[in-house]
Amino acid sequence: MIPKATENTISSLLRDELQRLGVRVELFPRITTPAGSREPDLLCVDAGTYPVEAKFTERDLVQAIAKVQNDYLKHHRVLGIKGGFAILYPEELATGPSLFSSSLRRVQASP
Repeated sequence: MIPKATENTISSLLRDELQRLGVRVELFPRITTPAGSREPDLLCVDAGTYPVEAKFTERDLVQAIAKVQNDYLKHHRVLGIKGGFAILYPEELATGPSLFSSSLRRVQASP
């Protein structure tokens, strides 16, 4: 199991990169749906609203796809959601601090 702090850190880096590219993004927003309160990893709000669920394993990615469909897209008319994303973080980011640090340096150094 991946520690939550690691997933949160990667999600915040993704938010920063998307913002650098001009996308308006909220990190861990709370969304009230007809099924209750939800908290996606990210919420992109350019040209529509798009919740983002991010995972480290393919097994969890299937669950993220189901969550996007069942928690958000199912209520798209009420929530004003145009679509959603389920993304798979690179496995190397979850394997340990040294690989994470080198991957982070590569992301920060890219144009």
